Amino acid sequence: MRSVIVALPGRVTGLSAPGAVRWINPEHVVSVRPRLAVTLEGLDLFVELKLEGLPLFETWIGTFENKELADSRRQSYLAELAAS
Repeated sequence: MRSVIVALPGRVTGLSAPGAVRWINPEHVVSVRPRLAVTLEGLDLFVELKLEGLPLFETWIGTFENKELADSRRQSYLAELAAS
């Protein structure tokens, strides 16, 4: 069984950096949905993540200068989840 690192809520709780890192089993991932928010600093990338047995939560992945950089990070995040 392989685990991946997932950033858990950070920005949502007022932190200025991505949240705590936890190990999860990718087989427990039910859904992943990205969301972009325009801010004064750039584009904030969030991911709504649903894991088996846990409520849906949103985690902040980072702030990016443009949509292409945010999309690149989203793609690598999804690849990390799928690489099991």
